[in-house]
Parts: sequence; structure tokens; C-alpha cells
Amino acid sequence: MRLKDYAKGRGSRTDTYSLPPSMIQIDPDFNPRDPSSPEVIAHVRSIADSILANGYDQSEVIVIRWTGERALVRDGHCRMAAVVLSSSAEYRRDFPERPGITRFHDVDLLPVRQMPDATDETDDAYKVLTSQTKLPLTPAEWAIQLKKLIAQGQTASMIAVRIGKPRDFVDRVLELASAPIEVRQAVAEHKISPTLAINTMRTNGSETGAVVIRDAIEAGGGKARPRHVAAVTTRAGPRAEPPSLCSFAVATVLAWEGGDSAELDAALSALADKIGEATLDAARRKAVVVIRD
Repeated sequence: MRLKDYAKGRGSRTDTYSLPPSMIQIDPDFNPRDPSSPEVIAHVRSIADSILANGYDQSEVIVIRWTGERALVRDGHCRMAAVVLSSSAEYRRDFPERPGITRFHDVDLLPVRQMPDATDETDDAYKVLTSQTKLPLTPAEWAIQLKKLIAQGQTASMIAVRIGKPRDFVDRVLELASAPIEVRQAVAEHKISPTLAINTMRTNGSETGAVVIRDAIEAGGGKARPRHVAAVTTRAGPRAEPPSLCSFAVATVLAWEGGDSAELDAALSALADKIGEATLDAARRKAVVVIRD
């Protein structure tokens, strides 16, 4: 069934409608936010407070994908979460008293705009990435979303153009997406900057780099800085030479096109003997990005 059969058009804009909040749902696959992060919790609460005190700002249109029976949020995840929170009896009970506020505002209808029918899930994913203006995505949130786009067949160059970011930004985010879980967690918790984490893994390989990062965080009292990484790396001994990216890429492409996994295994084994497992792992992560382009 069409959206306009459910909704009431607003003004002269035929692409904007009003829907009750009960018909609008947050699709976890298209929500770039980590709902448990302190920044997101504080952001959603601030919007919920404003809704209770002043009502919902009708200029803040929520972009949705209409499925025929329900609306799935594509832009406005925090606003939708705030609407749900503001209607909670528990949240209203704990809402602090403020001078001049004599009643709570309810949200009966929300302004929504439908994604064009000609677009698909890939377009929806890009919409999620390019619409986060009020609360910027964290590096970890970027990593999750770009990884999804790669899985949908998008290349790093294509992504860079569509989101308006330098190619190096995309490459670094994808490297972070493939990092060990403890590294990604450290970045999410602001224990190390994304740039320092990526550079450390590029220098040492992902597994050794994760150990260096862990020790550097401990040395820095919970926050790793370049001097802590340098000190830990020096204690660990001389660093390995950077891997031969071209050699690995050629070996992978041959196997990719020829479909001979035995050739790839032999090439990887030879490279591992030559440059070591840690540096081979770093080459593998870099080569995947190169080959997909």
C-alpha cells in the first residue's frame, strides 16, 4: 500500500507526510549510531528534553523507506529515539522541574519524507553516512558503515566520491574496520586516536600492533599517545621492514582471476617465509583495498 494512503500530506509538498510515531521504526541495519555510547545517550536525551518542554520541531523531517506497511528510518535515528524516550512514563517522572514548564508535550504525528522509489539499499546506506551533521559519526561507526558498503560491491574510490571524503580517509577507515576487536574497542573508548592506531598497525602488523597499542595505553595511564607507542616499540626491538604490497597483490589477483586456491596458498606461504606473518598480515589488509579498486 502507498504511503499517502496511510499519511496525511502536509502543505503543497507531495513528498512530505505526517505519520504517528507507532508506524515509524528504527532499522538496526541502517542505524549508524552506537546507542550505548555516552555521546549518543546525551544527544538523544537533549532532544527528548526539548520535545517535552517545547514539542517536536516540525521542520525536522525524518527520512524514511516505506515498505508498504511501515516506515523505516533512514535519516533521523536520534530524533526518533528521542520521541520514543520522551513518551516514556519513567523518563517523564524523572524529568527535572524547570521554571515555566507547566505541561509535557506529546508527539501525535511526525513529519516524514520518503526515499525516492528509484533508489535502493546502497543509496540508503549513503544517505545514512552523508546526513549525520548534528552529531558526527565516530571512527568506529564510520568503519561499520563503510564495511557494509564494501560488502554491497562498492569500491573505496566509489565510496570516497559519494561521501565527499578523500580516498585516504576511506582507506584508513577500512583498515580500522579490519583491525582486531581490542584495537577497535580502544578507539571507540578514546584510549587511542584512530590515526595513531592505524599507523601503529601499519608499522607492526595487526597482531603485534594490537599488543603495542595495549602496552602503550597502559604506559599512558589509559590514554596512548605517540610517545608511549614509540617507547613500547623501542623496548620491543627493531621494527620489521614494511611488507611487499605489490607481491601480495599480484599473487592474490592471479588466484582471484584463475580461481586456483592452491596457487594462492603457495604464494602466501612463500611470502610468509620471506617477510614474516605479521608483515604479511599488514600487506593482506592493504592489498584487499587495492584489489577491490
